Amino acid sequence: MTGIWLPLAATALAAALTYVCCIRPTRRHGNCSPAGPERTAESVDGEIRRTREELHHLREQASAQERSDHLRTPARSRRQLD
Repeated sequence: MTGIWLPLAATALAAALTYVCCIRPTRRHGNCSPAGPERTAESVDGEIRRTREELHHLREQASAQERSDHLRTPARSRRQLD
Protein backbone atom coordinates (compact mmCIF):
# COMPACT_ATOMS: atom_id res chain seq x y z
CA MET A 1 0.00 0.00 0.00
CA THR A 2 2.84 2.40 0.80
CA GLY A 3 4.48 1.87 -2.61
CA ILE A 4 1.48 3.25 -4.48
CA TRP A 5 1.40 6.71 -2.81
CA LEU A 6 4.51 8.10 -4.53
CA PRO A 7 3.34 7.32 -8.09
CA LEU A 8 -0.14 8.66 -7.27
CA ALA A 9 1.31 11.87 -5.84
CA ALA A 10 3.58 12.32 -8.89
CA THR A 11 0.62 11.79 -11.22
CA ALA A 12 -1.51 14.30 -9.33
CA LEU A 13 1.32 16.83 -9.35
CA ALA A 14 1.80 16.38 -13.12
CA ALA A 15 -1.92 16.86 -13.72
CA ALA A 16 -1.99 20.00 -11.55
CA LEU A 17 1.03 21.50 -13.30
CA THR A 18 -0.45 20.71 -16.71
CA TYR A 19 -3.64 22.49 -15.75
CA VAL A 20 -1.89 25.53 -14.27
CA CYS A 21 0.74 25.93 -17.01
CA CYS A 22 -1.18 24.97 -20.14
CA ILE A 23 -4.91 24.35 -19.87
CA ARG A 24 -5.81 27.44 -17.83
CA PRO A 25 -3.76 29.90 -20.01
CA THR A 26 -5.21 28.29 -23.14
CA ARG A 27 -8.74 28.87 -21.88
CA ARG A 28 -7.94 32.48 -20.95
CA HIS A 29 -5.69 33.66 -23.78
CA GLY A 30 -6.08 31.15 -26.58
CA ASN A 31 -2.48 29.90 -26.47
CA CYS A 32 -0.42 27.60 -24.29
CA SER A 33 1.73 30.21 -22.59
CA PRO A 34 1.13 32.67 -19.81
CA ALA A 35 0.46 36.18 -21.03
CA GLY A 36 3.49 38.46 -20.90
CA PRO A 37 3.42 41.97 -19.53
CA GLU A 38 1.33 44.40 -21.50
CA ARG A 39 3.44 46.75 -23.60
CA THR A 40 2.46 50.36 -23.81
CA ALA A 41 3.45 52.83 -26.50
CA GLU A 42 5.68 54.59 -23.96
CA SER A 43 7.61 51.42 -23.14
CA VAL A 44 8.12 50.65 -26.83
CA ASP A 45 9.23 54.25 -27.52
CA GLY A 46 11.63 54.08 -24.60
CA GLU A 47 13.11 50.84 -25.85
CA ILE A 48 13.57 52.31 -29.33
CA ARG A 49 15.25 55.39 -27.83
CA ARG A 50 17.63 53.24 -25.73
CA THR A 51 18.48 51.09 -28.75
CA ARG A 52 19.27 54.18 -30.86
CA GLU A 53 21.48 55.57 -28.07
CA GLU A 54 23.33 52.26 -27.86
CA LEU A 55 23.82 52.18 -31.63
CA HIS A 56 25.14 55.77 -31.58
CA HIS A 57 27.54 54.86 -28.75
CA LEU A 58 28.80 51.78 -30.62
CA ARG A 59 29.36 53.81 -33.80
CA GLU A 60 31.34 56.38 -31.80
CA GLN A 61 33.49 53.60 -30.36
CA ALA A 62 34.09 52.14 -33.81
CA SER A 63 35.11 55.51 -35.29
CA ALA A 64 37.39 56.23 -32.31
CA GLN A 65 39.04 52.83 -32.78
CA GLU A 66 39.48 53.55 -36.48
CA ARG A 67 41.09 56.94 -35.71
CA SER A 68 43.46 55.39 -33.17
CA ASP A 69 44.43 52.66 -35.65
CA HIS A 70 45.13 55.35 -38.24
CA LEU A 71 47.33 57.28 -35.78
CA ARG A 72 49.33 54.17 -34.87
CA THR A 73 50.18 53.48 -38.51
CA PRO A 74 53.68 54.84 -39.29
CA ALA A 75 53.87 57.83 -41.66
CA ARG A 76 55.69 55.86 -44.38
CA SER A 77 53.04 53.18 -44.37
CA ARG A 78 50.28 55.79 -44.55
CA ARG A 79 51.93 57.37 -47.61
CA GLN A 80 52.12 53.97 -49.23
CA LEU A 81 48.45 53.30 -48.45
CA ASP A 82 47.28 56.66 -49.83
